[in-house]
Amino acid sequence: MVTNVDIVIVGAGPVGLVLAVCLARWGYSVKIIDNRSEPTPTGRADGIQPRSLEFLRNMGVKGDLFAFKPARVYEVAFWDPQAAGKGIGRTGTWASCPKFIDARYPFTALLHQGLIERTFIKDLEKNGTTVQRPWSIADFEKDGKDPQYPVSIRLEKVESDEVEHVRAKYLFSGEGARSSIRQKLGIQMQHKDPIAHVWGVMDGVVRTDFPDIKVRDQDSLNESATDFGFQMKCTIHSDHGSIMVIPREANMVRLYIQVASSTDKDWNPRKIVSQEEVQATAKKILAPYYIEWDRIEWYSCYPIGQGIAERYSLDHENIFLGGDACHTHSVSYKSSTIDFSSTDTFSQPKAGQGMNTAFLDAQNLAWKIHHVEAGFASKSILRTYESERKRIAENLLDFDARYAKLFSTRLPAAEEVAGAAKVTAERNDEPENEFVKTFKESCEFTSGYGVAYQPNIFNWSPEGHSASKNQVFLRYPEQTALRTGRVLIPSTVTRVTDANPTHLGKSYSASLARTNC
Repeated sequence: MVTNVDIVIVGAGPVGLVLAVCLARWGYSVKIIDNRSEPTPTGRADGIQPRSLEFLRNMGVKGDLFAFKPARVYEVAFWDPQAAGKGIGRTGTWASCPKFIDARYPFTALLHQGLIERTFIKDLEKNGTTVQRPWSIADFEKDGKDPQYPVSIRLEKVESDEVEHVRAKYLFSGEGARSSIRQKLGIQMQHKDPIAHVWGVMDGVVRTDFPDIKVRDQDSLNESATDFGFQMKCTIHSDHGSIMVIPREANMVRLYIQVASSTDKDWNPRKIVSQEEVQATAKKILAPYYIEWDRIEWYSCYPIGQGIAERYSLDHENIFLGGDACHTHSVSYKSSTIDFSSTDTFSQPKAGQGMNTAFLDAQNLAWKIHHVEAGFASKSILRTYESERKRIAENLLDFDARYAKLFSTRLPAAEEVAGAAKVTAERNDEPENEFVKTFKESCEFTSGYGVAYQPNIFNWSPEGHSASKNQVFLRYPEQTALRTGRVLIPSTVTRVTDANPTHLGKSYSASLARTNC
């Protein structure tokens, strides 16, 4: 027996779930499968950036996510080596989302990917769709035997002889970096520079006197979400390596810890480092402060690398890729709790972009599929999915490689900095740390508000559409910051129907969002 559905989505990570939620709300028949028996239990991607928070609010799920009391980061602290072997010291702070960005939610929310997945799964179930587990895709072919459902798909239950045959209008791969659909299509991954650094990542509850890790007692954990979680993100460079500190929900903290570099005499990009070795390295880097772990919830070790798919689709009509199936920012190969062989990777120690990019991959494709299927537009608009989203991923990977390299590279010791500062001061110029400079310059991009699409059928530009050919379009008025291809600026506007002042973001919703947030 063959079942007909509008779309088959392979992979119930963030990108697959957001696409499924959007289309299920619009009434499409969605079959979403995942080869894991349960959602992500812990760890992996954890940072939701300001633009993504606005998107999730418009989807009506931000309130559900914040019920988990995520940590909220408004500020980043920079720590560097001090003189005379005195360990590390704080050298500056900077807003996580500076005021010039004008974000509605000027902070990063931190909670593990499993909680995010469960929120979308709950919404899916309200719309009559469940994730089919543990199932995988065995084969597919766009044979065109049924013009309305041109893609033939064979699904198999994991470790079982059970098979299901489906015909679909669309097939989407949200499988992650090792996408079987991408491999069968023959779409290659283009990798950036060779792997040069290996990192460990560890989630847990700690005891420490390091001032920018806020350890809370049980009474604090019972406070309301409004009062909980205003904490500091830290980037730490020392003579013994580097650490990034990320506060998490439930009194946890995530540490990204540098464990190997291509400059090491025994360099091995596949180096396996034990949990205890990583903890010992962290203690050296954090000196003169101490740190001990009460509990380790999750640990993994991975090399840094970037890759992007040559294409997001071959036909631009029925079969598409998204999320980590298209763009990867790390290669995880060892974990104490999770097998990553067929699921999304997590973001490396940078600015938490992988999951946030996946959210908007899914939303971009969802509304275009809806416009085609509802008869609002021709199928040719689906070509803009790749042209818009691939360029954003390319920008992400270029930034990712530059940022990760700077973070992983040993900064000058305090004596070297002092010498350079003296020379610079004589030139009446202030010394500038290249890592901090890059962080500040990239804030708009990492917040999500720097995303800009090039002119196309949807995005007008004064250069690409002359007034003589398109009388309906006008040039940008002077003094306006609004630009086509970019998100609307957060603003309070007056509603024409009743003269009621309202926030512009509340006046539109993403995929028929509920209003309970």
